[in-house]
Amino acid sequence: MLMDYARAIKAYGNDYGIKKAIEEKKLFRIDVGVYSTKLIVSEEAALCFRYPKAVLALSSAFYLHGLTDTAPDYYEMATSRDAAKIYDPRVRQVFSPRKILNVGKTRLQKDGTIFVYDLERCAIDLFRYKSKLPYDYYKEVLRNLRSRLGEMDVRKLQDYISKMPRQERLMRMMMEELL
Repeated sequence: MLMDYARAIKAYGNDYGIKKAIEEKKLFRIDVGVYSTKLIVSEEAALCFRYPKAVLALSSAFYLHGLTDTAPDYYEMATSRDAAKIYDPRVRQVFSPRKILNVGKTRLQKDGTIFVYDLERCAIDLFRYKSKLPYDYYKEVLRNLRSRLGEMDVRKLQDYISKMPRQERLMRMMMEELL
């Protein structure tokens, strides 16, 4: 179970109690201000716990959904445009308009809660960021999306597109390249 410093204080009484629990291997310090009762916690879960308003997006979401076997060099996390800058060398922050930030946001359980975009939103983001992705990487993710079309909900995909900027362009790209 992941917990922040305040919750660790509640559970162990004070800072000395936390340090003693860490020495006794009852509690583990995972990250700055992030503690766990388990020794091994996924980095994704720790980052999502530390930045609860952020969503794993783009290459991070593609990798978690198995659309690519290329592990990203950093975690791409989408936040609203007015969010504070994330100063973490493991994270590349992607600023998103507030009205589309939570479109397609889902919760996965992997050593804790991970907020990641679903398969339909991954498809949309692939087309939205096509020009910023390496061509071979784009083709790999597109090929894997095509193989998983049966898992995708077309109505949900259309609903998501209706909330995005440049809807006509996205729909045209989707029809030409994916469907």
